[in-house]
Amino acid sequence: MYYEQLGWIESPFNPNKPDPRFILYDDLGRDILVQASRESGRIFYVYGKIGMGKTTLALWMSEVAEIYDLESVLI
Repeated sequence: MYYEQLGWIESPFNPNKPDPRFILYDDLGRDILVQASRESGRIFYVYGKIGMGKTTLALWMSEVAEIYDLESVLI
């Protein structure tokens, strides 16, 4: 399968199972998200079409909240 050529053991494209392990942000993208979370101190709204990764992003943010000393993430 194509994903095995990338070193993955399963396909990252499963709409029934969002998986934050497949988020591939570069350092700049990650830093921007973390900084925006710290500075806003409020809720921010993420919207997009089905399959764009909104749930995966929310799951990733909840996993890294403690690592980056973010106040909280609520899904």
